[in-house]
Order: sequence, then structure tokens, then C-alpha cells
Amino acid sequence: MLHVPVTVEIAAADVWTHITRTLTDLTKIYFDAELAKIKNRSGSTYDFQKDSLEAAGEEVHHITGIFPNDTNLTLTFTAHANANEWSSWAEIIDNIGNKFSDGITREAHITSFLLEKCETKEKVFMFEVAYGDAKTIVSRYRFIAGVTAKLPPIQQVRIRGDHLPVDEKLYYHMKCEQAGSKTCQLHIRHYLARG
Repeated sequence: MLHVPVTVEIAAADVWTHITRTLTDLTKIYFDAELAKIKNRSGSTYDFQKDSLEAAGEEVHHITGIFPNDTNLTLTFTAHANANEWSSWAEIIDNIGNKFSDGITREAHITSFLLEKCETKEKVFMFEVAYGDAKTIVSRYRFIAGVTAKLPPIQQVRIRGDHLPVDEKLYYHMKCEQAGSKTCQLHIRHYLARG
């Protein structure tokens, strides 16, 4: 049985530590250089609380909020009666009057919409979600609701909308390529920033 002297093991460990430290330092140098480019870009809105690696990690690992937040509640968007014309802005409220904005207790963003049912099939719909009196757009979505055999009305799109501020009303408006009465039932998944 071969016995390696302790000094060789220590030397090997020291070499490995040195290599690891050097690679870590180089990685940090390159990362910091790229991050500086992002921060200094013309028109940049870099914010450590939102744009750091830590924030990115929290974005990937979090509990998703759902609106409406129970199985007996529904959310319905209604399109304008005319074809290709936006409906008036309406506050996002479920079937018993709960407001989406009341659940935004910390800065948040919408992560996805899930369409559950549409009364008009095989037509193109578009909607926008916005906040505040100025109706600042945070997300847009376009979809086609079809029959189950072709394209089911249950569709989900993952998005990363602009941040929703606290204490602002949240609105939607919707349009469809076809005239007439048109509604879609859906739910919204969202992420509240950690407080």
C-alpha cells in the first residue's frame, strides 16, 4: 500500500485552493466588467434590488400568487362589441368584487396568464394590462381560442411584465377580430417581490 506523505497532500490542496481562488477572481472580474456595461448603458435603469443575481434567483424560486385566488372565483375580460376595437379600460376585478390591485402589497409583476374559457372560438384576441390613471402598460397578450379538437381554449403564456407598483389600480382592455359580444375567462399568475 502506497503512503502519500502529508506534505504532498497539503501541497495538492494548496494548489487546488490557489486555482479555485484565481478562477473565482477572474470570473468576478469578467462579471463585474459586464455588469458595469449594463449599468452604464444609455438609458439604463439598473437597480440592484431588481437586477442583481440575487433578485434573479428569487425570480426563479418563489411562490406564485394567483388571481382570482380560489376555485369558486372567476375573472372575465370582455372585448369591445366592434371588431378590432379596444374596449374601455376596466379595473381587474373577480366575479365577487375582489380587486387584483388589493393583492399587490409589495412591488410585483405578472408572470403568466392562463386562459380557461372563451365564448368566441377561432378568432384572434388581444388584451393589455395597465396600472394607474395614466394606464401605464405592463403587459400585452395575443391569442386564439379554438375548439378542443384543434386548439383548446386553455392556454398559458409565460411573461415577464413590467413591475406593478403598490397602491395603483390595475386595469385591462381587450379587442377581438370579430364583432359581437365576446368574453374570456382567465386567471393571472404573479410574483410579489420579497419584502
